[in-house]
Amino acid sequence: MRQIISPKETSPVRIREGAYAVLVRGPKVLMCHTKSADRTIINFPGGAIEAGETPQQGLLREFWEETGHSAAIQRHLFTSDGSHSNPDYPGAKLLCHYFLVEADLPDHPGGNGSDVVALEWFRLDHLPLTRMLEVDAEFCRLLPKLLHAQG
Repeated sequence: MRQIISPKETSPVRIREGAYAVLVRGPKVLMCHTKSADRTIINFPGGAIEAGETPQQGLLREFWEETGHSAAIQRHLFTSDGSHSNPDYPGAKLLCHYFLVEADLPDHPGGNGSDVVALEWFRLDHLPLTRMLEVDAEFCRLLPKLLHAQG
């Protein structure tokens, strides 16, 4: 995790940086049911970027780990502002990079048998925002516009 000292703060802010895949198939997007400390959340395939990795390298590694499939990055969609938190990482702020990807996945993909309980295709116009971390919910509210923007 990186540490950044904000001009308004006297102690460093820990940044947990992650990269996430947005795989769209028709009117649906692939999402994970992921085990969290005390619940299961819905999020995009991806996770923490390891030391020495670029966001793109971290994304491709995490996508493989969570789905068992490789992906091809099409374009960057969005990077969060680092103001969101996750109860699983107290004192850390999330900096999340979201990328549009292409991958050949089955209609009913399984989880990875570890932290990803299941993978599911959700309709873009009916995403489970209340079951997501706020950083992902905020991104999902912007997603229709981002998908239609020229990259």
